[in-house]
Amino acid sequence: MDCYQFEGYISDYIENSLSIVKRKEFEQFLAENPESKELVKTVRSTISQLNNLSAVKTSDEFMVKLQQRVAKQRDVISVPLEKRKSMIFGFTPLTASMMSLVVLAIVFVGYELMPSGSPNSIAIPPQITTNNVISTPVNSAPVVPVNIESAIVEAQEDSSVIEEDLQHISPQLEEKINYVRTQ
Repeated sequence: MDCYQFEGYISDYIENSLSIVKRKEFEQFLAENPESKELVKTVRSTISQLNNLSAVKTSDEFMVKLQQRVAKQRDVISVPLEKRKSMIFGFTPLTASMMSLVVLAIVFVGYELMPSGSPNSIAIPPQITTNNVISTPVNSAPVVPVNIESAIVEAQEDSSVIEEDLQHISPQLEEKINYVRTQ
């Protein structure tokens, strides 16, 4: 028996209404727990004090008047159905509208923060695209217009120089270069 079962059986023990098995179990718990004896003694004295109280006399109309007062209080406390506020999913209209505005704001902000286009695209601020201004450093060399034909000739000369250097470094590279050219 645990302390909760013991407390539930105290009044039955005092009134001598426990079965023999439960009574022996209860008395064993009393023997093992001295503080439980004090609890039984306190409950026994409380019951005896309650039994010694004098009865209170009331008028014959007491119960009728009491029931009328209870009925009046019930009418005052209950709110008529017409005066109740309408509810939307358990919320008042004001609360529901505020919550829907918050949800819309979150969706809008989330949409604005999502990148558009391909995943590798870069967002360019509108100031750069509309002004087309590129600032040049102060100590930079002047930009010289490029002749396309001369640039091609220079690139071919550079590639032939690099190719000659690579041939001296490794003959295997020459085979690979020739293979790439044929493809």
